[in-house]
Amino acid sequence: MRALGRVYRPVRVGNGSKESNTVAFIDTGADESVMSERLANMLNLKLKGRFRAISASGHIIEGKYTEVSVEDISKGYKTKLKMGVTDSLFEDEVDEEGVEVIIGIDFLQYTNYRIEF
Repeated sequence: MRALGRVYRPVRVGNGSKESNTVAFIDTGADESVMSERLANMLNLKLKGRFRAISASGHIIEGKYTEVSVEDISKGYKTKLKMGVTDSLFEDEVDEEGVEVIIGIDFLQYTNYRIEF
């Protein structure tokens, strides 16, 4: 799925006992993958530590971490990740597409993901 030059993927996110299918936005400029607090709460994920990153626009993004498995449903790429959890990235335009996960370089590297244009 593509819109406005962005790549969206159907993903399954879970912790072993509970999973959810949702939409992810692939962001090759993000070092780490991030999920919404809403999704983390729905999956009853344990949040720990402190997540802090700087967005491309220079804004500080803060939250906590959790550990989850993430699978691109249509392509079969799957790995476990330490993922940031925050709602600050999901409040504006990203949320318009139903996005609950932003896939960063960590997922792409761990799975040797191939993006096709």
